[in-house]
Amino acid sequence: MNSLAFFAMLLYFIIYSLGAPIQYVASLIGVQSLVTFSKVALPGILILLGLVKIFLRMEINKKVFSLTLLVITSLLIAYFSRLPLVQIVYGLKTFMPFFGVYFYFFYFYKKKKDFKFLYRLMIPVTFLGLFVDKFIDFPWSNISIEVGGIEREISRSWETFGVERLAGFQTASYDSAILIVILITLFGISTFNKAEKSKKIRLYDSFLFLLGIYSIYLTTFKSAYVFIFVYLCFGLLKKYYNKTTQREKKFAGFLMKLTLLCLFLYSLIPPILSIMGINFFSKVGQSSNFMSNYLFKSYGIRMMHTWPDALKLLDLASFSGWFGRGIGGVGTAQQYAEPLVYNAGDNFFLFIFITFGVLAIPLVLALLKLLLKINFTENNWFIMGCLLLIIFTFGATINFIDSPFLMSISGALLALYTNFYYNKLLKINS
Repeated sequence: MNSLAFFAMLLYFIIYSLGAPIQYVASLIGVQSLVTFSKVALPGILILLGLVKIFLRMEINKKVFSLTLLVITSLLIAYFSRLPLVQIVYGLKTFMPFFGVYFYFFYFYKKKKDFKFLYRLMIPVTFLGLFVDKFIDFPWSNISIEVGGIEREISRSWETFGVERLAGFQTASYDSAILIVILITLFGISTFNKAEKSKKIRLYDSFLFLLGIYSIYLTTFKSAYVFIFVYLCFGLLKKYYNKTTQREKKFAGFLMKLTLLCLFLYSLIPPILSIMGINFFSKVGQSSNFMSNYLFKSYGIRMMHTWPDALKLLDLASFSGWFGRGIGGVGTAQQYAEPLVYNAGDNFFLFIFITFGVLAIPLVLALLKLLLKINFTENNWFIMGCLLLIIFTFGATINFIDSPFLMSISGALLALYTNFYYNKLLKINS
């Protein structure tokens, strides 16, 4: 069972980390549907293996159990909202990476040193893809395939105000940036309490970190910039935290929580303001200033159109929209059955509110509670800090739930965090 789980997880990682060339080669030999199917089948296998473990142990983490109930309830809401079956199925698919990767890291994963290997291998590979993409056009760039009757680009190449957004080996530039963030996060977890002894390896790892930052620069993905900045602040505060008095430790802990709280509000408040008709960036699109357009125009579009229009989807829901539209009611799943009202959502909290309605409120409060209850004396605070950092930075402006990368790393980090307590409890009870 362990070997099957490892093979499924490895294959799943390869297919997504080298998604564009794999999909391109598959399309040339006529098996593109097989690659698409594997993206569903592999997390499905991990979920089934996880369920076997649950039945054998007769126990399940409360957080994951609550999320499972929420998804099941939302499937029923989608049915009562009369969403087409294909839309519901695709909506369910978007949650599979979270649960599949969670079960793998909670029940099967044992070696944190694998994170270092992935970091040292995939940072150069991802950089290579982006760097080469800067000078030549890959054969898969802007090539489309048909999946489920919907035309999809293997790799999207486009520009923002004349600045090219490079995708490399990924479907889009933001996927490459998110992959780098994932690699940096997992590497940070593996070295958090135990740094490398070899000075040469530490120097090489530092070089890779800088290479990763430059790679993010090549993607022009602004949310990744925010993540890296706060991630570095966490590292500095952690170093400061471990070498100070108790009073100074409280202050350092306060700064870290305050940073996360600001990011929480950054991802939660703007959609609410936009729905109320308040848009601080309404005049940006009329400006001729390159920098203001580059930094804020897309954000202004979200506040003016994307977020207010997304809320209107609840007019199509059952139960007066109180319980949302259900799974598949917003985001990519709409493209398969209701493309005329498609809305990406482009905000984590707005997305879950349209999907779950008032049932999303406990989830929002749970995230806030996790933030406020981070205990910096515990060895695993960094894991929860990174999980919240990823949700609040990327969830502020992109379609978080529809991203297999973000859902996968969220499942992995939650598993690593809860597994620490699980093992601690086993020690206490033994």
